[in-house]
Amino acid sequence: MKNNGFKITLIFIFFFFIQYTFCHPHLFIDYSVKFIFDGDGLSGLKIKWVFDEYFSISVINDFDLNKNGKFDKKEIQEIKNVIFKNVVNLNYYAYISIDDNIFKMEKSKNFKASIHNNRMEFEFFLFCNVKAGKDPIKLRFAMSDATIYCAITLLPNNPVTFYDSKSIKYDYNIYDRVKRKTYKKQKFLQEIIVRFWKIKCD
Repeated sequence: MKNNGFKITLIFIFFFFIQYTFCHPHLFIDYSVKFIFDGDGLSGLKIKWVFDEYFSISVINDFDLNKNGKFDKKEIQEIKNVIFKNVVNLNYYAYISIDDNIFKMEKSKNFKASIHNNRMEFEFFLFCNVKAGKDPIKLRFAMSDATIYCAITLLPNNPVTFYDSKSIKYDYNIYDRVKRKTYKKQKFLQEIIVRFWKIKCD
């Protein structure tokens, strides 16, 4: 497994440097996000990534050692150690601001890796505790790779969902082709803006 992990690391290094020559994405991720509300406000975001078929095949060939078409616990742990840890260092490709103040992602949990229709999927939960009040809070969320190595776009069907709380109201919009000064003029293919507030304040 160590040799396989080393091969995947080489893939990442290769694409990292070659991007500056060709200047276009080499890895494609479709994603969805579920905003999880509790009685106090937002508690976090459940993220799902679906990787393109070519990258999926490469990883599946290296990590699905018993070739049974799925990842077992040990294989998932190895994927987390070799691939996902690099994403952690990149802030999970997540850009979040709360009322135009940058919110930095620091922790995640419940990482899962799976295979569906020959495509690899990751699921994980990002902590984002934001208390709601009577006045709406504006949250901006986008996923993007500033190096242009990965092209990250929303899944075409139901990409934004919510785990509801009876005490929280919300609405949202999706915007295309957005540039934000907040993130050093970072460009996003899509940005989600969620407004949420508490129905009854104590």
